[in-house]
Amino acid sequence: MPQLTHHDFYSNFTASLKTGDLDLTNDILANEVSDCIVFETDKIIKALNQAEIKIDKNNTDEDIVDAVIKNINTNEKFKKALAFTIAEGNEMLVAKNDKTKQLKMIDTITKGLSKVGNEVSKNPEAFKTSTMDQVVSKAAKRTEYKRTIWNKDKSGMGEGKVLLIALGVLAVGVLIIYFRQKRSVAQAIPNMIMGGVPIQHDPGTPVITPEPIVSPPPVAPPTAVQPIALLPEPVVQTPTPAH
Repeated sequence: MPQLTHHDFYSNFTASLKTGDLDLTNDILANEVSDCIVFETDKIIKALNQAEIKIDKNNTDEDIVDAVIKNINTNEKFKKALAFTIAEGNEMLVAKNDKTKQLKMIDTITKGLSKVGNEVSKNPEAFKTSTMDQVVSKAAKRTEYKRTIWNKDKSGMGEGKVLLIALGVLAVGVLIIYFRQKRSVAQAIPNMIMGGVPIQHDPGTPVITPEPIVSPPPVAPPTAVQPIALLPEPVVQTPTPAH
């Protein structure tokens, strides 16, 4: 397998299992699965099919990763098939390794996949993110890579949304053209009425706006003065002298 990052897979994989560093084992597996998808797509599809998992070349890379995650923990046939594919991709099944050694290495990888598969099932999204990130990175460095990576655009805009946006833009354009034509016709009507002579406005002639006439406030009528009633003066009686 023309791996992007060359390393001694078998030594690193078995060492991480012995030390119990399953995070490292996860990373190694994500690297191997992404390598299989980008560089040996047919072989990983074959491994899935051997385990009776329906995947073909028309499926996206994301579909393949989802299938791996779904089966890595419980599907024994798939674990053996994936172990064989990884061993073959890392040139472990070569003449210098006799048949007995080859089978032993495949068996060791299969057992390792069982352990790491349990961890993957506990946090499938983390494994998927790590694997897909590597698929995207590796595929970007292969100009001839034509496979569809994601089931839909990562921004969330599928083909349906793109079509709706395109239709919306087209509708706006049609409306703009329609109203421009309508305005042109409206401007041409006065010219037609005036016999083709355009109506001109002299911008130099000031327009005098008369000031508004302010009416004086209404004057209240004078209040009538009420006559003051005069009280009669008291009559003073002179006492009669006694005789």
